[in-house]
Amino acid sequence: MKKTIVIGVLVVSLSVNFYLFGKWFFWDLWYEPTEEEQIYLNQMAQLTVESEDYQHIAKYSDVIALAPSINKSTGGHFPFNMEIEVKTTKKTFLFTCDDATCSKMSLGGEYLATYTDEDILLPFKISK
Repeated sequence: MKKTIVIGVLVVSLSVNFYLFGKWFFWDLWYEPTEEEQIYLNQMAQLTVESEDYQHIAKYSDVIALAPSINKSTGGHFPFNMEIEVKTTKKTFLFTCDDATCSKMSLGGEYLATYTDEDILLPFKISK
Protein backbone atom coordinates (compact mmCIF):
# COMPACT_ATOMS: atom_id res chain seq x y z
CA MET A 1 0.00 0.00 0.00
CA LYS A 2 2.72 2.47 0.98
CA LYS A 3 4.75 1.51 -2.09
CA THR A 4 1.80 2.32 -4.38
CA ILE A 5 1.30 5.74 -2.78
CA VAL A 6 5.01 6.57 -3.05
CA ILE A 7 5.07 5.53 -6.72
CA GLY A 8 1.90 7.56 -7.39
CA VAL A 9 3.35 10.67 -5.77
CA LEU A 10 6.59 10.16 -7.71
CA VAL A 11 4.74 9.87 -11.03
CA VAL A 12 2.67 12.99 -10.34
CA SER A 13 5.78 14.91 -9.26
CA LEU A 14 7.73 13.90 -12.36
CA SER A 15 4.77 14.77 -14.61
CA VAL A 16 4.44 18.25 -13.13
CA ASN A 17 8.19 18.84 -13.41
CA PHE A 18 8.27 17.68 -17.05
CA TYR A 19 5.33 19.97 -17.84
CA LEU A 20 6.96 22.99 -16.19
CA PHE A 21 10.30 22.32 -17.87
CA GLY A 22 8.62 21.85 -21.26
CA LYS A 23 6.62 25.06 -20.88
CA TRP A 24 9.75 26.98 -19.96
CA PHE A 25 11.93 25.44 -22.70
CA PHE A 26 9.44 25.50 -25.58
CA TRP A 27 7.54 28.71 -24.82
CA ASP A 28 8.90 31.07 -22.15
CA LEU A 29 12.52 30.81 -23.24
CA TRP A 30 11.76 31.83 -26.83
CA TYR A 31 8.78 34.19 -26.62
CA GLU A 32 8.82 35.82 -23.18
CA PRO A 33 11.20 38.75 -22.65
CA THR A 34 13.63 38.83 -19.77
CA GLU A 35 13.54 41.82 -17.41
CA GLU A 36 16.31 43.53 -19.39
CA GLU A 37 14.57 42.83 -22.71
CA GLN A 38 11.31 44.18 -21.28
CA ILE A 39 13.07 47.47 -20.51
CA TYR A 40 14.33 47.59 -24.11
CA LEU A 41 10.83 46.88 -25.43
CA ASN A 42 9.38 49.69 -23.30
CA GLN A 43 11.94 52.14 -24.65
CA MET A 44 11.30 50.88 -28.19
CA ALA A 45 7.58 51.59 -27.69
CA GLN A 46 8.44 55.16 -26.72
CA LEU A 47 10.66 55.53 -29.81
CA THR A 48 7.83 54.14 -31.92
CA VAL A 49 5.38 56.78 -30.67
CA GLU A 50 7.95 59.49 -31.42
CA SER A 51 8.67 58.22 -34.97
CA GLU A 52 7.42 59.97 -38.10
CA ASP A 53 5.81 56.78 -39.43
CA TYR A 54 3.74 56.42 -36.25
CA GLN A 55 2.70 60.09 -36.36
CA HIS A 56 1.49 59.58 -39.93
CA ILE A 57 -0.46 56.44 -38.96
CA ALA A 58 -1.98 58.13 -35.89
CA LYS A 59 -3.04 61.08 -38.03
CA TYR A 60 -5.10 58.94 -40.43
CA SER A 61 -6.11 55.92 -38.29
CA ASP A 62 -7.46 55.23 -34.83
CA VAL A 63 -4.65 53.59 -32.86
CA ILE A 64 -6.07 50.98 -30.49
CA ALA A 65 -2.95 49.54 -28.84
CA LEU A 66 0.81 49.10 -28.87
CA ALA A 67 1.94 45.51 -28.38
CA PRO A 68 5.64 44.78 -27.85
CA SER A 69 6.79 41.30 -28.85
CA ILE A 70 9.95 39.22 -29.07
CA ASN A 71 10.71 36.07 -31.05
CA LYS A 72 14.06 34.45 -30.32
CA SER A 73 13.20 31.22 -32.13
CA THR A 74 13.54 32.50 -35.72
CA GLY A 75 17.28 33.05 -35.57
CA GLY A 76 17.20 36.84 -35.49
CA HIS A 77 19.65 38.60 -33.23
CA PHE A 78 19.29 41.47 -30.80
CA PRO A 79 17.60 43.96 -31.36
CA PHE A 80 16.11 42.70 -34.61
CA ASN A 81 14.17 39.91 -32.89
CA MET A 82 12.02 42.54 -31.14
CA GLU A 83 9.18 44.54 -32.64
CA ILE A 84 6.34 46.80 -31.66
CA GLU A 85 2.91 46.16 -33.13
CA VAL A 86 0.72 49.23 -33.58
CA LYS A 87 -2.86 48.01 -33.78
CA THR A 88 -5.43 50.19 -35.50
CA THR A 89 -9.04 49.54 -36.48
CA LYS A 90 -8.02 48.57 -40.02
CA LYS A 91 -4.47 47.19 -39.91
CA THR A 92 -1.63 46.23 -37.63
CA PHE A 93 1.71 47.90 -38.33
CA LEU A 94 5.06 46.39 -37.32
CA PHE A 95 7.82 48.72 -36.15
CA THR A 96 11.43 47.54 -35.91
CA CYS A 97 14.81 49.09 -35.18
CA ASP A 98 16.53 50.87 -38.06
CA ASP A 99 20.03 49.78 -37.05
CA ALA A 100 21.91 47.78 -34.42
CA THR A 101 21.94 50.72 -31.99
CA CYS A 102 18.13 51.05 -32.23
CA SER A 103 18.31 54.83 -32.15
CA LYS A 104 15.26 55.08 -34.40
CA MET A 105 12.20 52.93 -35.10
CA SER A 106 10.67 52.60 -38.54
CA LEU A 107 7.76 50.85 -40.18
CA GLY A 108 8.82 47.30 -41.00
CA GLY A 109 5.57 45.83 -42.29
CA GLU A 110 1.84 45.63 -41.90
CA TYR A 111 -0.99 43.12 -41.98
CA LEU A 112 -4.75 43.21 -41.75
CA ALA A 113 -6.21 43.32 -38.28
CA THR A 114 -7.92 40.12 -37.20
CA TYR A 115 -10.78 41.89 -35.51
CA THR A 116 -12.04 44.24 -38.23
CA ASP A 117 -15.57 42.81 -38.04
CA GLU A 118 -15.69 42.52 -34.26
CA ASP A 119 -17.05 45.11 -31.89
CA ILE A 120 -14.51 46.97 -29.79
CA LEU A 121 -14.88 45.74 -26.22
CA LEU A 122 -13.16 48.59 -24.39
CA PRO A 123 -13.98 50.60 -22.35
CA PHE A 124 -15.83 48.06 -20.21
CA LYS A 125 -19.48 48.75 -19.53
CA ILE A 126 -20.00 48.43 -15.80
CA SER A 127 -23.56 48.03 -14.62
CA LYS A 128 -24.39 49.68 -11.32
